Amino acid sequence: MSNKEQTVWRYLLQHRDAEYNEVADACGVDLAFVKQLIARIGSENWREEVTPTSTTDFRWAVYDDGLRIWDNGILVGTIPPKELPHLMADVANKLRYQ
Repeated sequence: MSNKEQTVWRYLLQHRDAEYNEVADACGVDLAFVKQLIARIGSENWREEVTPTSTTDFRWAVYDDGLRIWDNGILVGTIPPKELPHLMADVANKLRYQ
């Protein structure tokens, strides 16, 4: 994941209601780049605030279609295989600087 992508994703997580042009201006990227990244979001309700729940039974497993994540027996997400190297790099980087 490029630095530009990280900047946009971070901004979107903090400003879920931001319009395309607001994100582009704040992150110093062009409008088409923002639209391209947002188009990759699979969830229709991504702009809604997420309220963390108490996880009592968190599980994960790797399948052909990616890393599947369950919370209390409910599938809450799948990370596609093409994103796993980025995830692993981010985790390694986080652990490195703890």
